[in-house]
Amino acid sequence: MPTRAIIDMPIKVVLESGVLERLGVELASMGTRKVGVVTDRPLMQMCSAFIESLRRATTEVKGVFLCEALEPPSVESAAELFGDCDAIVSIGGWLASSLSMYLAGELGVTHVAVATPPGIGYPLERAPVPLRGAHATKMQFRRPALVVLDPAAANFSAEQLAAEVAMLSAKGCILGVSNSLASILARDAMAELKASLEKGGAEELYFAAFLASVSNGLLRGAATSALARAMHALYGADPFLAELAVFPCWLA
Repeated sequence: MPTRAIIDMPIKVVLESGVLERLGVELASMGTRKVGVVTDRPLMQMCSAFIESLRRATTEVKGVFLCEALEPPSVESAAELFGDCDAIVSIGGWLASSLSMYLAGELGVTHVAVATPPGIGYPLERAPVPLRGAHATKMQFRRPALVVLDPAAANFSAEQLAAEVAMLSAKGCILGVSNSLASILARDAMAELKASLEKGGAEELYFAAFLASVSNGLLRGAATSALARAMHALYGADPFLAELAVFPCWLA
């Protein structure tokens, strides 16, 4: 497994242990001066390491917004907090990354996603999880310019991530008949997943997640993704867990 991997597709995707601590320099090179951070409560420790790297790069942190729900009021509250920022950084899974896509779209600023489970592949998908609410369709979204995966910083369940990689890889193999690169990446992800399960290596598992996420980002959404997103919009279900639940039925 490589110690560092980068793909431009056109979203730049970087996998490297310890990259979160140097992300402030990367953002400064992009011309970022004021940053708003969106995260989930369990990942505040990751945020602390990232905020310290921003301060070393003399980048101002306007605040940290804790995600609770993917609804228009959440986007509006975060927009008020980060109104004069020139970049939004999401640290977390599907909830933080999806909310940040809408937030970046509303503010017209750059979005950088530090992707973690659950929903590590969501920042690379063509559209975010739909907002819940009557005015949700009026909000614009912006896909991230940079997606970062850092195995050293993430606090994750190996079983949960392995299940996600297996699902993303299977989708890549099934739907990749019309996209040879997506199919190749999905097969490589499955090979890395097998290696990680045999060795118990976190970095191999994260590399498998990297390959599977990029593969998934090259494809149009599967029927399982559409169903899971509909369950979220209608009932507030976690789209990641919903897709994991219905995926075996789709395969059968």
